[in-house]
Amino acid sequence: MMSYEQIASDAAKAARTAKRRGKRPVFLSALSADGIRNAGPVPFLGDYVPRGFKRLHVRDTFGERWGHGTADGEALLVDSSGFGSRGELALTDQEFAEFTQYHPGYAYGILEAGQFQIVVGVFKRSSKEVA
Repeated sequence: MMSYEQIASDAAKAARTAKRRGKRPVFLSALSADGIRNAGPVPFLGDYVPRGFKRLHVRDTFGERWGHGTADGEALLVDSSGFGSRGELALTDQEFAEFTQYHPGYAYGILEAGQFQIVVGVFKRSSKEVA
């Protein structure tokens, strides 16, 4: 079991690395659950928000159905073990893929990663986009 201190430390390190390497959230609406699972394209951003993006509050943006299991519904809790099932607090990879397909135009980045779940932030391009 990972302690919250370890999870927070890993997220802070990921934010520094993401900023240094210019990582950006990814758009996933064209990928299936298998595509998301096999490609592993969601970058670990920690609390880093790249220029040209803004992070959205999931529950405020998409409604009460989303954001369970995260602080104030701010992000998506997603099962990363492959053993989750529908109806649990964390979205399965299939439910996460469905979310991305039902909400095109949004990008995703990992905010925190634990042993069995990840917290995924939802991002939108901001008007401050730099070419």
